[in-house]
Amino acid sequence: MKLNVAVLSLGLLALSAGATPPSTSMLDKLPVIDFGNAVPTSGDYILHFPAGKAIPTDVTIDGDLIEHAAQQKLTVKLNRDIYSYKKWVSYDKQHWVLGHDALALKLDVKIPSYTYPRPGHIKLDFSTKQ
Repeated sequence: MKLNVAVLSLGLLALSAGATPPSTSMLDKLPVIDFGNAVPTSGDYILHFPAGKAIPTDVTIDGDLIEHAAQQKLTVKLNRDIYSYKKWVSYDKQHWVLGHDALALKLDVKIPSYTYPRPGHIKLDFSTKQ
């Protein structure tokens, strides 16, 4: 099975088209919260994914056909800062673009089967479109 995904699960991407970015003056008033820290319970904020900071993701394979489930925490680090505000993304907190215009996500899942009689794999490619 091959699956291409156009949605980023880290909260960086929301699909939308033809919108105008929020004003820099409005965004400058918002708190910037580093990923992993508590976010405000009310009000807007900018979520910051700092370059070099660990971003953990839990991966689980389980189900009623699985005798021995597998779970692992995978950690990646970005090579550049990413700021996220709702459906908008910025690399410098000055120039904002829709997430789906800036970021590409490709997910490839292969499950061992009759048509794929090899070990399975899960590959996620997270890249910039620029």
